[in-house]
Amino acid sequence: MRRFLRAVLIILLILALMFLVGISVYLVTIGVIVIDPSKLTASGAPEATAATEAVVIPTTWVPETEPPTEPAEAAATAGTAPMESTEAAAFHSTEATQVPEILSTADASETIPPEETGEPVEAALLADTEPMAVDAAESTEPEEIGETTVPTEPAEIDVTEAVEVPMVPDEPAIPPETEEFTVPPETVPEETEPCLQPPPDHSTQAMEATEEVPADDAEAAEEEPSKSMARMIAAGSYHSVWIKSDGTVGTAGSMESGRRKTSQWTDIVQVAAYHHTVGLRADGSVVTAGEIPGKFNISSWSDIVDIDASANNTVGLTSMGTVVCEGYNTYGQCDVSAWTDIVDVAAGYRTTYGLKYNGTVVAAGSNANGQRDMESWTDIVAISAGDYHIVGLKSDGTVVAVGLNNAGQCDVEAWKDIVAISAGSGHTIGLRADGTVVATGYNQYGQCNVGGWTDIVAISGGCCHTLGLRADGSLVAVGSNGYSQCSISG
Repeated sequence: MRRFLRAVLIILLILALMFLVGISVYLVTIGVIVIDPSKLTASGAPEATAATEAVVIPTTWVPETEPPTEPAEAAATAGTAPMESTEAAAFHSTEATQVPEILSTADASETIPPEETGEPVEAALLADTEPMAVDAAESTEPEEIGETTVPTEPAEIDVTEAVEVPMVPDEPAIPPETEEFTVPPETVPEETEPCLQPPPDHSTQAMEATEEVPADDAEAAEEEPSKSMARMIAAGSYHSVWIKSDGTVGTAGSMESGRRKTSQWTDIVQVAAYHHTVGLRADGSVVTAGEIPGKFNISSWSDIVDIDASANNTVGLTSMGTVVCEGYNTYGQCDVSAWTDIVDVAAGYRTTYGLKYNGTVVAAGSNANGQRDMESWTDIVAISAGDYHIVGLKSDGTVVAVGLNNAGQCDVEAWKDIVAISAGSGHTIGLRADGTVVATGYNQYGQCNVGGWTDIVAISGGCCHTLGLRADGSLVAVGSNGYSQCSISG
């Protein structure tokens, strides 16, 4: 029995030794244990390392389980030299060491092999997918023990010279919008921004073009402008759109993203525009051109009787008085499915509006600038929305407005005898019963210089220009002409 127990014990000891040897080989293989052949003594044992030898290691490391994916020659092509700073001096010790150069232009998810020094060195891995800025105030300070600097997250590495990791600047801040339109930022940014300032090349002189108005609409316009007449022209961000007498569409201005690809459109009765163009056909279907916000298939809409467009959304009114909206819904601006008894719609930058049959107005979306404060509005017959303000026309010919008013775009209390309204990005236009036009708000590019217009039957305000349609079918335009959006022609 003793012999049997002794044999079992011997077998267990042998197995334990084999296990320890296997573990050691595995650790050497994966690089956890590094043996420097140059430091082996004649007997094969490694030399003892001086306790005072400084080791400098970056404070953040990723477990080194991924093999290097970029060749060593990448360091020579980057052309970025490490920077010496006061932080680098703080890491220097009694013996200079070297950290492998990290390329500032390399992808942070890749591993940069160390320089070939003849000694085995473990490759450093960057922790994140973006370059990390070195900030002494936010980084984890190493703990000092005696004369040896040890990081809070220790890792074994044998290096020969310490080099400061290149400083990576923070991402540049997004330039603010046009000063007149800047609003306090909300929690989540939109994917499509409202129009910015156009190029400096602009015109403040009225430009005209002769266009024939369809006969039925021309006769109606002589009596009083209607909603259908108001939708016959549309001033977008940097382009202009109008309906011709044969139901086709004319355009002028920027051609970016195909917003002017309307040559195949027919039987159009209404148009709307911002960064894209929307057309309503007589049969209630909708056609679009340009990059549609949110890339939704608006062409599937049917039974539509009114449309409007903003930088982020397209909204449609059905013959049943309900509303459809497609685009970005970050602020709930498309939560309109429960609306009923709607007779007019308008789309702002982050807010959607509906005029109810009883003359009140409902809204969905952002209220950061008070653009939804319409609870007291009554007896409204038409609405129009700018980027951050909303304008309402009352049955007595007066006008009300709420929202951002930094350029006076809401200063409409004195207006009287108004029969149609239109809100541009930062300005407001009103059409009087006598065919003259009034305007207020942002006027840097002359988009409010409409005092000389006469015999007007429809108006439309864009980003930085204004369109007008005369009873004889001619068009007038003032404001920015940087993209030739005021160079209207048949």
